[in-house]
This record gives sequence, C-alpha cells and structure tokens, in this order.
Amino acid sequence: ADRKELEDEKNRIAKAEADKKAKELAEALAIEKAETERRNAEKAELEAKAKAEREEALKPEKEKAIDFLNCLVFKNELPQITDAELLNHVESFVNEIQKQRNDLIEFITNL
Repeated sequence: ADRKELEDEKNRIAKAEADKKAKELAEALAIEKAETERRNAEKAELEAKAKAEREEALKPEKEKAIDFLNCLVFKNELPQITDAELLNHVESFVNEIQKQRNDLIEFITNL
C-alpha cells in the first residue's frame, strides 16, 4: 500500500509539474501572439500614415498632370477626308490617343 501511495504521489507531482509547464508555455505563446499582433498593427498604421502623406504630397502634382492631359483634346469633328481608309486610320488614331489619355488620367487619379 505504501508503494502504491508513493507511486500515486509521484504521478500527482509529475502531472502538476507538466500542467505548470503547459500553462507557462500557453502564457508565453499568448504573450508572443499579442506582441506579434501589436507589431503588425503598428506596422500597418505606419504604412497607412506613409501612404496618406504620399497621397497628400502628390495631390498638387496629380492635379497638374491631369490638367495638362485634359488640355490634350482633339476637335470634335474629324477633317473632311474623302478616302475611307485614310479617314479610318485617322479616326482610329484619335480614338486610341483619347483612350490612352483617359486611362492615364484614371491611373493618376487612383495613385
């Protein structure tokens, strides 16, 4: 009986030590996780602040670029060209330039 009690006590102490180590490990992991989350939040905040500052600094430059691009417009009417093939090439060119200008304005606006 003494041997059984001694064995039980030994097992109880081993379990208590294992539980204590598991609790300490869980607490350390929780602290590490919280610290990682804090660092990630801090990093995201700094990145957002830097992006906002860049956007604010770019605002006048973007406005100048867009104003310039908006000045690049063709007359509403194409010239009177009787050759259909030549007229088609001119019209395609004008349409492509206008599309590229609009795409660039959209790109600049979204910077």
